[in-house]
Amino acid sequence: MVFIPAGEFLRGRSHPLPDDDLKWFPTLLKDDRPVRLVYLDAFYLDEHEVTNEQYAAFVAARKHRPPYHWPQGQIPKGKERLPVVNVSWEDASAYARWAGKRLPTEAEWERAARGLAEGRMYPWGDEAPTRSLARYNVLDGPGEVAKFKLNYFGLFDMSGNVWEWCSDWYEKGYYQAAPERNPQGPAKGLYRVLRG
Repeated sequence: MVFIPAGEFLRGRSHPLPDDDLKWFPTLLKDDRPVRLVYLDAFYLDEHEVTNEQYAAFVAARKHRPPYHWPQGQIPKGKERLPVVNVSWEDASAYARWAGKRLPTEAEWERAARGLAEGRMYPWGDEAPTRSLARYNVLDGPGEVAKFKLNYFGLFDMSGNVWEWCSDWYEKGYYQAAPERNPQGPAKGLYRVLRG
């Protein structure tokens, strides 16, 4: 796991989107705004996404259901180092508890992804994604973890490859109402937050 130090960061999207000025739907995709200064205590985050191999150890130890796409409940051959997919929030949370960890809050995930790239579009800056920076827009699904450059905090794949579960419930206006210290997300909701 990687140590993420305590500190303040600018949480929220600071760059505009092409649809921001639509008159007929003025709040489109504005749920990660406004940008606000937030303080987080120090925390740890896995260096890379959970692999099929790591998740299989949990499945075997806890007799937990495997992802539905694993043939006969086994990792597809040659896919051990790919990130596990097709797991629910409950599955991901159970895995984290079994491993002696927890899912990060959305604010923690965002701080970890940004590093020192506050106000930038991507963890590496404003340069558009390319195949040398992250796994984007591919037809053959996720790729092996930890194949791209580490971000500032020493984390892999914080943009691209697969979505990652956070502990928070989703609420459209939460960024505006969230506390300035250690936001934990809304107390309840219908959906959980995915980032990445």
